[in-house]
Amino acid sequence: MILLSPYQRQQLHAFILDAFDGDDLEVLVGIHLGARLADFVDLHQDQQKIVLDLIEEFEGRGELEALLRGILKARPKRDDIVEFCRTNFAHVLDELAPETLIEDTANALRTVADFLADPQVRQTVGRFQADFRTIEERTRIVSGYKQLHEVLHVLQWQVPAIQDAAERFDTDVNAARLLSRQLLDLRRQVARTRERADGLPTAMMEKMWIDELDQAVKDADKALKTPDGTAMTSVVSDLRVLLRESARIDGQLAVAVSDLPLGKLLDALGEIDQSRSSDAATKGGSASQQIRDGRDALRLIRPKLAGLVAQHNNWQSLDKELAGIETNPGYRPEDKVPRWRRVKDKLKGLCNAFSGDDWSVKIMSHLSNWEAAAQRNESQTCEIEADSLRTQAMDRFFGVDTEMRDLCENLVKVGRPLKTLLEAYTNENP
Repeated sequence: MILLSPYQRQQLHAFILDAFDGDDLEVLVGIHLGARLADFVDLHQDQQKIVLDLIEEFEGRGELEALLRGILKARPKRDDIVEFCRTNFAHVLDELAPETLIEDTANALRTVADFLADPQVRQTVGRFQADFRTIEERTRIVSGYKQLHEVLHVLQWQVPAIQDAAERFDTDVNAARLLSRQLLDLRRQVARTRERADGLPTAMMEKMWIDELDQAVKDADKALKTPDGTAMTSVVSDLRVLLRESARIDGQLAVAVSDLPLGKLLDALGEIDQSRSSDAATKGGSASQQIRDGRDALRLIRPKLAGLVAQHNNWQSLDKELAGIETNPGYRPEDKVPRWRRVKDKLKGLCNAFSGDDWSVKIMSHLSNWEAAAQRNESQTCEIEADSLRTQAMDRFFGVDTEMRDLCENLVKVGRPLKTLLEAYTNENP
């Protein structure tokens, strides 16, 4: 955990003041830390006081490292900030390793389970057990939605091959064999997917599209045996429609993640660490260090996850707005994207929060080129730049979702030792 000296606090305060205006600061906190600046800072104060309150808030939370990492992402070319971090907290320049952070958290929970005989530890676990059960339950929900998304992701890759084979299977025996293998895999996916949908908040909705997938596979089997090319083409269309469920499931995953009360787990580990640190016999032990390592890991995981959810929600909203590029007439930004000014501001805010990333530079370039071409009435150039902007934004949305799902996959591993801890507590307190 990072603690600032008075001089370091003064330096960081000056750097943030110089590098971020009010709007930039709100985006920084929202996108990189998943928080609302207005929730803990009075925005009617002068900027100097706002920045000071921001630093003190995250230092008090023990999440100053997460703030520094966000600042570095937003302003990677600010040599003064980079040098400040390199001189004082060099480790924040290293990439985060989510797998290591999750393992540190899981080890801390295993250690807590080992010390349930300690009355203070047992009492703390008892007070937080409802929150622990919520986390354990919701990690299972997160896992379920992630697995459903993976099924649709695999289907997305299968559909082009199925379509290609569907166009030739009635005259090409190799295409028919390929189609048969693809359908066999889809039947297996249907069976697995039904199991994964059980227990989800939207189980009924999930089972509806799973039933449609099942019916599509049955229709394809029948068309393969007939053979009936027209029916097989209809099946391919049905499969493409089902792929639309992926965006909705992504949204459900984001909701499930945002509902995880990781702050309560952080509080519990902090209390347990404090109680054991007050005991001279356990203060310096490796077990106490494992609990502290888990607590510090959570201080990075929580804002990282919250930030990814915030990015997901922003890009999902932008994706809907930018879809007009493909469907609306005209070639100017205002024609293609009706709320262009608002969309433009949101795009610029997101790009500014990752100003050194390649995707950010490209989006800002396409945005600027599109507006410039519209001023010159160059319709063909506008179409090219608009399509490029749409493609780059979709790619970034996909990248954010992939990062969020990968972190969720690791986060699920916390559920297992948490379940073991709860079972051990219940056995000792029937």
